[in-house]
Amino acid sequence: MAIEVSPKKQQKPLWQTIIFVISLILLIVSLAAFLLLKYYFTPRIVAEITGMNTQIEAEGNTPAGDKTMAELENEVKAFERKSNDFKTLYDANPRFSKFFPAFEETVHPKVSFSSFSISADQGEVKASLNGRTDSYESLIQQMEIFQALQKSGNFIKSFEISSIGKLEKEEVSFSLFLNVQPSVIKK
Repeated sequence: MAIEVSPKKQQKPLWQTIIFVISLILLIVSLAAFLLLKYYFTPRIVAEITGMNTQIEAEGNTPAGDKTMAELENEVKAFERKSNDFKTLYDANPRFSKFFPAFEETVHPKVSFSSFSISADQGEVKASLNGRTDSYESLIQQMEIFQALQKSGNFIKSFEISSIGKLEKEEVSFSLFLNVQPSVIKK
């Protein structure tokens, strides 16, 4: 009798079997998730989006109050043009509000003004003021301040004081004409 020797089957380690089963389960779950997304959820989402687009288009043509969306859009665009026009005009016009703080720094403490007018024509900034002070000495000091500013060229191009007159209680009235540097009222 012959003895047959057959090779002994090696048993796979347990960890390889567990990894194979887990991999097979993950493959099946991934394939099921892909098929579910592709053939169930994607068509539903596309249908919802199409329905919403149709609804948006329908609402765009229906009146909102008395006006359609297209009319409202045109109104908004018209307001936008008007506000842009205003912004352009505002940026191009001089800033007279910058004049006052600069002028305030140049005025003698004992000098006050009762009337004021300013204009900016063709790059010339002119101010006309009526003022009063407590004495001729204060008026002379004010003129010296203006002369110093005129020499520095920072604020005043030229100035003229006229109509000097004495009021009651030793007060002195005068008229002042200023030709101011245009840079004072620029941005």
